[in-house]
Amino acid sequence: MSDQPDDIWPPDPTTIDLNDGSWVSRGEAQYLTRSSADTITRRMEDEDIAIQVGKKWWINKPRLLAPSKKRK
Repeated sequence: MSDQPDDIWPPDPTTIDLNDGSWVSRGEAQYLTRSSADTITRRMEDEDIAIQVGKKWWINKPRLLAPSKKRK
């Protein structure tokens, strides 16, 4: 997990460990939330939950699963 506080977004890429279990792919995010690809994409656009590393997007699992202030 990153050493940065959660309120700093996007995180510094040099502090991210994609193998620590706190980052998931879009497909894994769909599975975890039982959501469609469109829903995950919309959340990535509307909420600070994802970062791009190279050509691949990674979604922060704690932010993905946390209750959203935008969704009620």
